[in-house]
Amino acid sequence: MIDSVTQLRYLATDEYQFRKNILGLVNFLDKAGSTTLLAFEPSEMERDTSVALAVDGVLRLRSEISPARAIGLRSIEVDKMRGSGFMSGRHPLRIAADGIRVFPHRIEGTGSLPPAGS
Repeated sequence: MIDSVTQLRYLATDEYQFRKNILGLVNFLDKAGSTTLLAFEPSEMERDTSVALAVDGVLRLRSEISPARAIGLRSIEVDKMRGSGFMSGRHPLRIAADGIRVFPHRIEGTGSLPPAGS
């Protein structure tokens, strides 16, 4: 786990050097056969998509406050997972003492709804 890769930007002299260093790091970790999580600030992923192109998967973790109940809501969204299928959209999650539980939402197929006006 490298938290936060955003901090590595401050070590680079410019954007080109930052991208070059990140791509080098990703290639090094890949050749070493390691599974690595790189944490970014959300604004960084919006600003610079070159990093998302270099990695095999992009997961977005969110923590929001429910407007109705004023409780914390956590969710996960898979933007990219190279080599596997995944269910798109935001999925609620709960972090507990025994681990993380994800509650995937289910979307009905278009053929399962009755025609309008029936």
